[in-house]
Amino acid sequence: MQTSISGAFQATLRLGSLLQVGLVSAALHADPLHPQALMMLAATAWADRSTVSYLKVWHG
Repeated sequence: MQTSISGAFQATLRLGSLLQVGLVSAALHADPLHPQALMMLAATAWADRSTVSYLKVWHG
């Protein structure tokens, strides 16, 4: 027996993107991090490819 798929939704969030948002907010803060620490964190955020994915499929 087969059922038809009426819809699907998928979202993927890169964890490096969250780190980049943190870096931008740290750079804009009144007491920013040391420039070497910012460069190290930026390289880590750029190289990180880990993700969290969500997939929802519903049948009609």
